[in-house]
Amino acid sequence: MSFRSQLIHKIRTYYRETPTAIKCLGYLENKYPFVKPTIDHTAYRFVNFKDCDRFVKNADSKYVLGGHLVFPLKATDKFPKQANWYHHPFYSRMFVSFLDIMEKDEVTLKKQFNTRPLNTTSLNVNIKDIPDPITVPIPNLETYNILASQDQYLAWALTWGESINHLAFDLSAYPDPFEQIIKEMAHDLCLEMNTNIHNQGDPTIMVSNDLLLKQASTKSDLVNGIPKAYIEFICRLKDPLTGKPRDGFDTFSANGIFESTNYNFQAVS
Repeated sequence: MSFRSQLIHKIRTYYRETPTAIKCLGYLENKYPFVKPTIDHTAYRFVNFKDCDRFVKNADSKYVLGGHLVFPLKATDKFPKQANWYHHPFYSRMFVSFLDIMEKDEVTLKKQFNTRPLNTTSLNVNIKDIPDPITVPIPNLETYNILASQDQYLAWALTWGESINHLAFDLSAYPDPFEQIIKEMAHDLCLEMNTNIHNQGDPTIMVSNDLLLKQASTKSDLVNGIPKAYIEFICRLKDPLTGKPRDGFDTFSANGIFESTNYNFQAVS
């Protein structure tokens, strides 16, 4: 199957499993009938760099590395996170993040998981294969929660594999300010928004240091009680030095967007 066919299938799956995205896009279409949102980037998560590199190479040879980000380690993180983003002459940007897992960490994880009474009946892989990427046809909440106790990002990447983590839609061409659009949409649709308490002003808006890149995201929808995909909105203002829309990504904002899949797992059932 070609990358284009795979991408179409992944996007169809994303829309089917992410009703919040359908609701938001329908709202924007009704409120702004003369403006169409475009996909700014498609995002994926992987366990390590070799899987990220393999995925991009298999995707399309026309993807060119646009930048590399190293995220600050949070107190709740077990492993550091990094990301690469890519340009393409026809497709939207691709944002691919991965954990910085060393071989010794993989050995430790395998030992920990092998000594725990996991319910692996729904997994099409032997638990000894963790933390290599796996495909879970019927994800198991108990297993997910045990993985999440190690690292939430790790749990998501192992559970959902090469599924789309989120789609980001560019609202730069809309007539109203980005902050107003997000605030009104969240209110009118009663959205559960991803928030960053460290943000000054509106905690739902992530703003880059140069103030040219603004982002916001919902909390992820659940599939079988497990956080999966979510929708992000982005606004790229013109750089006064180049006259072109701000390209790339901001490290702290992107790290904040990751919180969209964080949940109180005791409450998820």
